[in-house]
Amino acid sequence: MNASQLASYDYFKSTLLKIQGTRDGPVLQFGASFLAGTVATNVVKSRVMAAKSSAETILTLVFLEQLRLGVDLWRGEKKL
Repeated sequence: MNASQLASYDYFKSTLLKIQGTRDGPVLQFGASFLAGTVATNVVKSRVMAAKSSAETILTLVFLEQLRLGVDLWRGEKKL
């Protein structure tokens, strides 16, 4: 999970909670996570499509993926 997903998740969760009859729980959390993941995917896709050099794009994506893996390992969410 990255910073854009966290911000998006908080936004979508608070927005969904404003709908009358909704309450915090697994269904709401899944919906907010799904929407946040969709936003993050669109952001990455836009950056890749706007990049000037394909080599630069590939290296950036590899770096970001390894950074995400490192953060997950540090948090204890994944094991090697």
